[in-house]
Amino acid sequence: MVGCRGMGFYSPGACVDVMSKRTRDDETQQFGEEYTDSNFLQAVRDCPVASTPNVADEIGCYRKTALRRLTKLEEQGEVGHETVSGKAKVWYIIE
Repeated sequence: MVGCRGMGFYSPGACVDVMSKRTRDDETQQFGEEYTDSNFLQAVRDCPVASTPNVADEIGCYRKTALRRLTKLEEQGEVGHETVSGKAKVWYIIE
C-alpha cells in the first residue's frame, strides 16, 4: 500500500489517496476527478429533494465534494439552488 506525505510512508510519483485509491498526477500533484459533471446532474434529477447531502449520498462522495462540484455547475449555468432552513441548499436543473 502506497501512502502520501505526512503519513509516514511517502514514495514520490506514487501517491495514492488510501481512502479511495485515487492517484495523483505526477506533475500537478492533484487528484484526478473521480466523478463527472453528468454524475452530479443525474443525481440532482434522481433525488426527490436534491439537497447537498442527498446528492453526495446518491453519488457516494463527501458533502464538501458535492458542494464544490454543484457550485461549479451553478457557475456554468447548469444548475441553480434555493436556500432553505438557514444554509441548506436544494439544487435543481436549469432547463
